[in-house]
Amino acid sequence: MPKTYSDKLREVKWQQKRLSILLRDGWKCRDCGNPNPELGLEVHHCYYLAGVHPGDHPDEAMLSLCHPCHQIRQPREQALHLVMAKILCATPITHIEAMFWLLLARCSELERGSS
Repeated sequence: MPKTYSDKLREVKWQQKRLSILLRDGWKCRDCGNPNPELGLEVHHCYYLAGVHPGDHPDEAMLSLCHPCHQIRQPREQALHLVMAKILCATPITHIEAMFWLLLARCSELERGSS
């Protein structure tokens, strides 16, 4: 029987990845900055790669979030993913390539600390 997502989150591989993300983020919520452990820090996947174990996703795909911020962020990201999918389905490939390069440039700016 294949492992469920919940099963995978109990595995050592995920627990090690989770700990590394929490350490990277200084045991604080990346959205509100709150270090309060009573709010329950969770590690959020901003996106999933098909067929990839949750613990094998790249670090940049994950954020430490307190439970309240996670409850806010997750449905908003899911809605954004749906909107993006609809846009991509209705867009010619030449426009998709142009959008890709613009978004990639913006990601590079954000990584350098520009706003």
